[in-house]
Amino acid sequence: MVIRKGMTYTVGIVPVVKGNDWPALIDQLLAQALALNLKPRRLLLDRGFYSAQVMLHLQQQKLPYAMPMIQRGKKGKTKSTSTATRQFFLKRRRGWDRYTWDARVRKTGKRAGSRTRITIDVCMAPRPGQTPLVFACHGMNRIDPMELAKLYRRRFRIETSYRQMHEGLAMTCSKNPVYRLLLVLLGCLLRNLWLWLNRLARCRNTETPIRHCDFLTLLSRMLDRHLNLKIKLFASTHCPAT
Repeated sequence: MVIRKGMTYTVGIVPVVKGNDWPALIDQLLAQALALNLKPRRLLLDRGFYSAQVMLHLQQQKLPYAMPMIQRGKKGKTKSTSTATRQFFLKRRRGWDRYTWDARVRKTGKRAGSRTRITIDVCMAPRPGQTPLVFACHGMNRIDPMELAKLYRRRFRIETSYRQMHEGLAMTCSKNPVYRLLLVLLGCLLRNLWLWLNRLARCRNTETPIRHCDFLTLLSRMLDRHLNLKIKLFASTHCPAT
């Protein structure tokens, strides 16, 4: 996803299967963005990417990133009695800190023979009466913690884009993963088209925005009526049987 002028566009998509190499998936998505002359200034990653392998890879690529930190270790009442990342989730903690640990970084599906030392920046954004929001970061120049939390909150638009994409997603009973991925791609394209038309309407000072429900439903019906046979034919002739 790319956020540009307040709008969130889908510019890359890759299939995810069990046993995937997460750094390789990130590289594929970045390659798709670069093919469109898009160079992200920073990566806002989901907690699913929280791993030593991903962090080390991004640091080697000199890519700034921020992702929610996962609580690990023994929980204590103070920083000295807490272990691992639990020390950063104590109430009243705020600001920036640094965390270093030794991890076995996976390579090509196997564990490395020796441990690798990894150091990351830790940002703690305070919340009244609650534990802070804690982010694992690199290259974020230690901006104000509340600003970082506000920046990361913009990433939640991805969830909205998923819901909108599903409104234009064609229905199928097929178990063919390639065919189902093709339908997801079409759904993403429909949503991007709806965003572009809304932006065009605003530029023309049109007071009434285009309702995404009606627009996506109409386009999905058109695709189902005119392209469904071709899509099924493509899937049956070019996709392996499952």
